[in-house]
Formats: sequence, structure tokens, C-alpha cells
Amino acid sequence: MPNRPAHLPTWWRQLVLECVFVVQILYSRWWFQYFQYGPVEWAWRSLTWFKMQPMRATAVRKEAIAG
Repeated sequence: MPNRPAHLPTWWRQLVLECVFVVQILYSRWWFQYFQYGPVEWAWRSLTWFKMQPMRATAVRKEAIAG
């Protein structure tokens, strides 16, 4: 019997994809309550400007998100 990779049914793959997408949305909402940039964007901006950029969200931004 040849070694074949296990395949998930199409509906199962779709369900996993949608669950991952929902988790990403929830995590992003939580992240941006506290930080104004994502980690890669922060690193990119810091390297571009040769200066550490502020990462924490300001109070005004927090109110706008919560609004």
C-alpha cells in the first residue's frame, strides 16, 4: 500500500478555514486595542525611519476604537 497523504473532505477544509479567519479577526481586534501597529509593520517602520517607533496605542486612538 503506497503512502498517501491524508486528505480532508472539502467541507471540513472550509470549516477550518473559516474558524481560522474568525480567530484572526478576534485576535486583531484585541491587538489593536493596545497597539497601533502590527509587529511586522512596527519593525518595518522602525527600520525605515532608523528610529524605534511607538507601538502602544494612544488614549485618543483607544477611544476611537471603542467608540
